[in-house]
Amino acid sequence: MTTANNYRDVWVMPFKSQEFSRGPELVQKSGRAELRLDYETRTGVYAWKSIRFVGISALEFTAWPSCTPEQVSAYDRFVEVEPSDWIRSLSGLPDGTHHFRVFFDDIGCYDVAAKELQVDDDRDEFEAST
Repeated sequence: MTTANNYRDVWVMPFKSQEFSRGPELVQKSGRAELRLDYETRTGVYAWKSIRFVGISALEFTAWPSCTPEQVSAYDRFVEVEPSDWIRSLSGLPDGTHHFRVFFDDIGCYDVAAKELQVDDDRDEFEAST
């Protein structure tokens, strides 16, 4: 599915970002980055979903007050932006690099240049802090 913003949905979150208890949490390692998102399960406890970016070349975060309407339109969904002026502005990218984007309510927008996006469930559950 492509929108007027040249977005193709990669993964639409089955939960809302305004319901995060702790997330998102960003973890960076050599050649990859991971966004961990917490969500409430049907039993009322929270669990984590991990979004992994493999073959990462660049990562940019924009806090929500500074986001453009185009960035906000990736609200609670991971999209691929194509064509991407941002990708064209980066030098030395390997072939097959994609521009992924997501916007989280009251948090902001992550733009990631990477080869691949993977969605995985984590197993640790926790009680939400009050």
